[in-house]
Amino acid sequence: MDSRKKEEERGQAPRCQACRKIQNEDEVTVTVKGLYVPYEQNFVRETMFYFCPKQQCIRKIPHWTNLKLPDRIRADSSFTDVTIAAFKDNGLPICNSVD
Repeated sequence: MDSRKKEEERGQAPRCQACRKIQNEDEVTVTVKGLYVPYEQNFVRETMFYFCPKQQCIRKIPHWTNLKLPDRIRADSSFTDVTIAAFKDNGLPICNSVD
């Protein structure tokens, strides 16, 4: 891939690390800051990882990162009861930020 193509891609919306679905601004997205090793490199880089709020996506953590499967997901004050219920329906371990 040439550098021009990489520059064009940087401005795009993030994609789920597992299913590669584009994460739109108005959708709930699980974001995790972590480290990864760029392909065939001897250093690590900090980056933001995005996942769909589905159990099958969150369980597919890339092997070239330091991410671990979460024991629970903390919902901030922007989460509605409906959103929290949707996470639970998808089998995700979610709790309110005050729990």
